[in-house]
Amino acid sequence: MSVEQPHLTELYSLSTLVNNLRDTSSSTEKRELLAKAFTAFPALAEYFRIVHDPFRKHYLSSKVAVANAVVDGKSTDFLGNTVFDALNLLASRKVTGHAAERMWTGLLIQLARKGGKSGVVEIANCLLDMNFKCHVGTKLVNKVLVKLGMETIRTFKVALGEAWKGERVWAQSVPVYCSRKLDGIRLLAIIGESYEDGVPSVRLVSRTGKPFTTLKRLRKRLKQAFAQSLGLPPCVLDGEVALRNPDGRDDFKGIMKEIRRKDHTIKNPIYHCFDFIPLSEFQNGQGEMPFRKRQAQLKEIMLGLDPLYFTRVRQKRIRTDADFAEMQAKVRLNKWEGLILRKGSAYLGCRSTDIYKVKKMLDLEGKVVGIKVGPFETNDGGTKVIQCMTAAFIRYTGIVYPGRHKCKVGSGWTLDQRKEFYKHPERILESIITVQYFEESIDKDGKPSLRFPVVKIIHGKKRTT
Repeated sequence: MSVEQPHLTELYSLSTLVNNLRDTSSSTEKRELLAKAFTAFPALAEYFRIVHDPFRKHYLSSKVAVANAVVDGKSTDFLGNTVFDALNLLASRKVTGHAAERMWTGLLIQLARKGGKSGVVEIANCLLDMNFKCHVGTKLVNKVLVKLGMETIRTFKVALGEAWKGERVWAQSVPVYCSRKLDGIRLLAIIGESYEDGVPSVRLVSRTGKPFTTLKRLRKRLKQAFAQSLGLPPCVLDGEVALRNPDGRDDFKGIMKEIRRKDHTIKNPIYHCFDFIPLSEFQNGQGEMPFRKRQAQLKEIMLGLDPLYFTRVRQKRIRTDADFAEMQAKVRLNKWEGLILRKGSAYLGCRSTDIYKVKKMLDLEGKVVGIKVGPFETNDGGTKVIQCMTAAFIRYTGIVYPGRHKCKVGSGWTLDQRKEFYKHPERILESIITVQYFEESIDKDGKPSLRFPVVKIIHGKKRTT
């Protein structure tokens, strides 16, 4: 068997569409091109579902496959009918290692022979790499699919909470649980998307689905534990990661400096897990298993994990105002970031009132839209005054005072940051930052603002964690 002509025709059409998408920077034109192509060739939508599927992985890149094939000098006759056949074999881990490289090389040879210089080889490699390189995101494609009444691409969504405004949620019929609010980096361990020799795959990703490459020690221990625990279903562990200091305390700020470093392995990570979600429920964005049962499953899993690297965030059932006051007292006593209130309902993968964030200090995200420069007094090497960035102006969305507002953030910047952004303002402008503040208020000019704003985290031009 070999790649058949009808499939080659689809690949020709896909290649033409992708090239047309690359030729325009207009989102409107990109939507029009997709709508026209999906209407004429509905099958093309499936290729975009593959490329944009956040839960899919092929475990092979075109660069590695081609490079190793040149060194190896070998290929395997491809016995499937479509590129889908090859990709599904890779995604399911039925073909791995050198066999995968040779299979893919054999497929490319067939496409080159039958497709000539039509671009089908290049588009096949784009499918393998899950990147059409045409600056079209999942959101844009889904808008087109919804308009056409077609099945949309599943998206990566996690459970997020709303700010608590004093609601007595524990007085409702649904059980409510309370835990310490952590200040680390959200980490999801996706376990069992595929299996190889009985060992489940483990992906460690951020809340937006971006992979973390610095947490190899956590990944190794999760693979070992789940390989030995037969009967555990594919699942997702949800929590936050920090650094564990020699004195046993957590370093939530230090993790920010190491988590995205290249070619680096964090030596002392600690993963605080607060939820267990069956993989199918996480992928669907909602489930049936109540929080109490998910916690029981998480507790069982923790028994098989190294306590030097993994902990379970303890949940206290809140029944009365006194129960909640007791937890608030712990926040002050232990200097916690705050509390999390969770309803004992089934999993819901979106921002909802199933979860409330109760904080001593509030925080929000804003975009830097300007900076203020001028004299700044520093004790760096003796008291002196230097010229640097004294504050940044952010644009944020208000809660108490709805709408988009502007606020000056002058505290929390390090001296090095003030010097750097004074010389290179483009490095901070348009960046997304998290700002900690006491409350929303009205300034002396009668405009909404923030009281005591302090920069907490600089995320960069795009939020990835």
